[in-house]
Amino acid sequence: DPETIAREEKKNKKLKMDKDDEERTLEFVEKQVRLAQERGRTKEEPIYTELVRENEEEKLKLDLKLESTQKKEVKPTVFAQIKRSIDDGASTSSSTKKSKTENRKKTALDEIKELEEIKKEKNNRKDYWITEGIVVKVITKSLGDEYYKQKGVIREIPSKYVAIVKLLESGRKLKLDQEHLETVIPALGKLVKVVNGAYRGEIATLLSIDEKNYCVDIKIASGLLMGRAVSGVQYEDICKLYEEEQ
Repeated sequence: DPETIAREEKKNKKLKMDKDDEERTLEFVEKQVRLAQERGRTKEEPIYTELVRENEEEKLKLDLKLESTQKKEVKPTVFAQIKRSIDDGASTSSSTKKSKTENRKKTALDEIKELEEIKKEKNNRKDYWITEGIVVKVITKSLGDEYYKQKGVIREIPSKYVAIVKLLESGRKLKLDQEHLETVIPALGKLVKVVNGAYRGEIATLLSIDEKNYCVDIKIASGLLMGRAVSGVQYEDICKLYEEEQ
């Protein structure tokens, strides 16, 4: 049948065309793949190398610039700065003047006190020191060993250099020259009498003893100078005050 033959030919022709299109598509894809591979081979690939630091002491730094989140300091105006400078200057000047004035006053008082003590020392320093009512120690062996280093209280002063001493243990009275007697240092907190020097005649409290320098610190306990502290008083210038037993 001619019509059937025509349909078969048309069908075969269509199949051939489809096959040709498919083959052309495959060939095009393969060609594109080859071209891509060739381009990949010709393009220079990056070379990765090890990080080497030439100077071992050199520190690695990361230059990261981060914007600060802190509030910017608001600078005072020129007028405010000038005013602050004037106020600070006035305050400093006032403090300096006050400090200098206090130092001058303190220095003046110290100088007056020193001059006063020098004058007192000159007037009250004598070559005799014995006085009634103090406890002394016998330091002579001329009267025998039984009296040596015995303590007693001075009861009378027949002359500037001689004292009548009543021994504390035996109650016996001895007439002794001051060269045969020695002052006695009591315990801390006890009363003493200043027997020579600037504060001669004053009653004081014993505050401390400096055994290395053979001196003591005292505080005047009565009179107009009550409360005044005196440092560096020599052993021989003070003596234990005798206190009657109750």
